[in-house]
Amino acid sequence: MWIATVKIRYENSPVGIRCSRFKLESSGMPFAPFQHEGGVYYPYFETLKGLPERIAMFIEDVRTDSSVKHIEAEGDAIFFLQETSAKERVPKPIFSKVFTVKPVLTDAQGYEAWELCSWDEAALKNAVIALQKDYLNVEVLGIVQQPLHAAYSQQVLPELTDGQKQALHLAVQGGYYNYPRKTELSMLAAEAKISLSTYREHLRKSEKKLMEGIFGKPKSAEERIKGPI
Repeated sequence: MWIATVKIRYENSPVGIRCSRFKLESSGMPFAPFQHEGGVYYPYFETLKGLPERIAMFIEDVRTDSSVKHIEAEGDAIFFLQETSAKERVPKPIFSKVFTVKPVLTDAQGYEAWELCSWDEAALKNAVIALQKDYLNVEVLGIVQQPLHAAYSQQVLPELTDGQKQALHLAVQGGYYNYPRKTELSMLAAEAKISLSTYREHLRKSEKKLMEGIFGKPKSAEERIKGPI
């Protein structure tokens, strides 16, 4: 499967604008727009990451938007339906022979990261070229051929090596995360028939990938101290 990773920022993005304004990050699946009674409607289903008070500001800003025709919000999750003009230019990650099965990630600067997939390399490159023609602010991060599981988002765990999967599975099954613990790393390493240092390395790396999948990549001390502005 061929995968193209692109970053795009456009002026009328209802998610990108607000992520930039309130210094939040978001992830959401792209949905196809639909037409109804002369209007074009875009559904958005987003999970927001950031300070709770800024998430609340994001949601309230959506509620007061006259173009939003339906909204549901719960915690850090929000669904809303926005009506736009048929003439309004909104990039659509939907092309002939091209699809996406991973969430669109929006950063605190308002840039959206898309992963477009296709079994047809030429069709994928044509889709990227079409985006670049319509939207100048498009950065292509890469077009590569990947195994199927790399393109498939419907998995509980992030991409782990066999050793990391085994270490994590053994730790969970052995009660390592119980309180109080039912086992120690040395016992788990012996059961896995590897050294303690190797087992600890596998487990720590798998935990790191899981935590980053939930809370995002680590930030520098300066970024943490500075915080949202």
